[in-house]
Amino acid sequence: MPLNCTKCAGEVRQNGSGYKCRCCGTTYASLEELKPKPKAINVSTPGAASRPAASIPQSVSVPQSAHVAQAAVVSEAVSSVTFEMEPEDIYEKNGKGVVEILTEAGRASGFLISKKGLVLTNAHAVINAKGEPCTNILVKHGDVKIPARLISIGDTDNNNPHNVDLALLAMERPPENAVSLTLGESAKVKIGQHVYYIGNSKGEGLCMTAGIVSDHNRKLGERYFVMTDAATNPGNSGGPLFNSAGEVIGVHVSARTEAVGMKYAIPVDTARLFLHTVEDQLGMPHDTLADHTVATQAALESVSAGVILTLVLSGISLIVKNIEFIKEIFDTVGG
Repeated sequence: MPLNCTKCAGEVRQNGSGYKCRCCGTTYASLEELKPKPKAINVSTPGAASRPAASIPQSVSVPQSAHVAQAAVVSEAVSSVTFEMEPEDIYEKNGKGVVEILTEAGRASGFLISKKGLVLTNAHAVINAKGEPCTNILVKHGDVKIPARLISIGDTDNNNPHNVDLALLAMERPPENAVSLTLGESAKVKIGQHVYYIGNSKGEGLCMTAGIVSDHNRKLGERYFVMTDAATNPGNSGGPLFNSAGEVIGVHVSARTEAVGMKYAIPVDTARLFLHTVEDQLGMPHDTLADHTVATQAALESVSAGVILTLVLSGISLIVKNIEFIKEIFDTVGG
């Protein structure tokens, strides 16, 4: 249900931490300012229109209980609205959470899931020409390059449903002004919805592209992906795919070079299960590694049977020499 401006009745959308009318520019600090005010219902007696004005009864106030019931309905309707952010606001909110990955294998993208300096990216972004994990990894945040350690890595083989092309990095020091991104829900991804990539296109630095979800459950090999027509290039691998609420709903992984507008992202629920698997291996409670996640266990269990195949992750390796480093970052290891 769209929200309307109280002054011009134009469409109101979320703008940063507040709301803004797209027509007249009026801003609102909260939803409370947009709620319709309950009005008294004027009740007139039959035939009142034919009587002199002086004889028309005054308005009859609705009982307080009716006002309360009406307000409750309004509140419930407003709380169910999903707000779309302007693209520029999505970039402003999340741009400082997207990073560039620099290795001997080339340039790629990644994003911060924790202000402690944890970065999610593709496994193939940190594998060298010999098929081995890269030994020299730099994460560029803004203009600053920070060394990072590879904590865990998946497998890039699409023909095994238990593999996932993801890797977790830990920066040797958290970047200043870091923003950790919010992981959304795969179950809410719909065909046709607007989506946005932020990534290191062609290794030339961060940029933003836009498109729609072409398919929310596209099978390639034995795994499932979110397909979009948003433009990507080499260097976008490992970068986040956002919905119009500014939540991460996928991790870019590949594109069909012989086709136009066929880009693929690993679903965010698969990424979350990857993190859960790493947490299990480290003896951490789930959702310890990521600062912000909106999915519930019920949401994870509600995904289609095809997608569930991708969630039974087993081909994930911890980099033994860096296990102690990741444990030093978190004080909650072991519960």
